[in-house]
Amino acid sequence: MRSILFFGLVILVFLTILIFMQRLRRNSSVKPDQTEKNQSNDTIERCEVCGTFSPSSETVQDEFGHHFCNQKHLEEFNKD
Repeated sequence: MRSILFFGLVILVFLTILIFMQRLRRNSSVKPDQTEKNQSNDTIERCEVCGTFSPSSETVQDEFGHHFCNQKHLEEFNKD
């Protein structure tokens, strides 16, 4: 009788751990990576001077909407 109760207790503990692990795995895979979310909203722009592609949040933009990879290229473009 004791062996049956012990075996039942072992099975109950095993199933509890299994369910806990499945829930833990499911919850961790549902959350989107924060960096992926931020990058998906950012467009890629091409520098008017050198042609380098950069995220729009990292570019310098003039009043006409031209994008540049840095301030030096903006000034160089406006010289011409």
